[in-house]
Amino acid sequence: MFLLKFWIQLSIKFKLEKHINYKIMLLFNQNHEQLNVGDIKAELENVDHTEVLSTKELENELGDYYNQALKLEGNKYQFTTKFANAATDNFLVSESFFPKIGQDILEAIKKFVCGKVDGSSTSSEIIDVILDAIVSIIPGGILLKPIVKKLVKYILSIGISNFCST
Repeated sequence: MFLLKFWIQLSIKFKLEKHINYKIMLLFNQNHEQLNVGDIKAELENVDHTEVLSTKELENELGDYYNQALKLEGNKYQFTTKFANAATDNFLVSESFFPKIGQDILEAIKKFVCGKVDGSSTSSEIIDVILDAIVSIIPGGILLKPIVKKLVKYILSIGISNFCST
């Protein structure tokens, strides 16, 4: 009887811990339609034909991505605002709400990703964590696939160890 009671308590604890640690990831497209995370992951695991950006180019893309997500979220809730143009180095960022935010976003992604994966992590694990970072950092969990593909390609091409050490 004691063993049966112990086994039941242990199995309940395991099921609760498993349930508590399970996290639902919600990603949305530009039309605020929920995306299938499995399909997104499959697409991101095949970035062979995606161009590799420089750090500066990626920062600019991430800044535009953040600004687009903010604008989409604002439109969703019918906020009206005008976005000011801002020049960053030799690059004109159109509709820039927060100039140079791309550097901050890349740094936030780096902190998030490097805190969860290391050089022994698989590309699939790295992609999972990148998606977690996007959900946490980008307003509304809006996923713009072309930019996220470039982010994944950038991180995988330089290697997670190099990405985390810079």
